Amino acid sequence: VYVRFLNLADVDVDVIWINEEGRGIRYGQLKKTQYLDISTYEGHPWIFRESGVGDLLIGQPGRMSVYFPKRENINVISRVCVLITFPLMSLRDWAVRAVANFVEIAPVALMTLPIPASQIKVVQDLLVHRLQYVSMFEPNPLIGRRLRATVRRYMNPTLPMPEPLPLIGIVATEDSEES
Repeated sequence: VYVRFLNLADVDVDVIWINEEGRGIRYGQLKKTQYLDISTYEGHPWIFRESGVGDLLIGQPGRMSVYFPKRENINVISRVCVLITFPLMSLRDWAVRAVANFVEIAPVALMTLPIPASQIKVVQDLLVHRLQYVSMFEPNPLIGRRLRATVRRYMNPTLPMPEPLPLIGIVATEDSEES
C-alpha cells in the first residue's frame, strides 16, 4: 500500500510504525506541512506522536490514533493521503498540556504551582509519559539514563506537597506595605 503522511499539526510529528513485536520504529520526523511517502503493507499499524513530547496525534481518514493501511483498489496504484492532526481534546486536557509545556523538568517546580493537587497529579503523569517517550528514542545513552532518573524522581510518592500559595493574602500584604 502506498501512503503519504502529511503533517497538518502546528508541531513536529514523529511517524512511527509498530512492528510485529509491538515496538515502535520511528520512520521519520515531519515539520509542519511536510509529508513522507511510505510503501507499507495492508494492516501494518502506524501512529503519530508529537516530537520531543510523545503526545498522541490522529490520522485521517478515520480520525484514528492508530492508522491501519488498507488497499482500496487492487488494480489501481495510487497513494492514500493520511492527514495528521491533533485529536479533539477538552479544555481541561488543553490546559494540562499547556501547564506541562511550561513547567520545568523538576518535581519541586511542579509541586509549587498554585493549582489543585489533583491537577498536579495529572500534569505529573503527562510529564512522566513525555519523559519516557523521549528516553525511548534518545540515541545518547547518558541522556537516556538522565531522563529515566528524572522519571523515577517524578514517580517518587515521598515528595511532600507544599501548602498552596495564598494569592489573595499576597496582594493584601503588598497593598498595606505601600500605605
